[in-house]
Amino acid sequence: MGRLVRVVKGQWFKSKQGVWRFECDRLATVQEILVGFNEPVQTLLALIRGVFYIRMVTPTVVTFQLPAWVVGTNGETFQPLNIVSDSDVELLMSVHDWSSEPTLFVVSGSEDVAKYQFTCQTPFAVGGVNFLGT
Repeated sequence: MGRLVRVVKGQWFKSKQGVWRFECDRLATVQEILVGFNEPVQTLLALIRGVFYIRMVTPTVVTFQLPAWVVGTNGETFQPLNIVSDSDVELLMSVHDWSSEPTLFVVSGSEDVAKYQFTCQTPFAVGGVNFLGT
């Protein structure tokens, strides 16, 4: 069994006050996919790449935000969570109530992924050069 999950492609931005905002790509339409509660992360990533026609070699980050009832009043400043493992998919599917669809935010392309990771202060590499890490 599963549920519909909204998938949006675009870019994350963080204000000087620490507020995270996702800006949708105007050329990409919002998609809906059916995700199982125990969906393997690789299957989910393949589904997302399929609906947006993203090649396997294109750097891609899939993120989500916890619902307001989990993060409280600091929700806008709570950093998006990256989906990198099966447990992340389980968390996404378990914390959203049935009154609202979970939303996945997709950032793809070398430049956009590097900007997102830089904003998150996550170590990353471009062309074999490491940034923000060892």
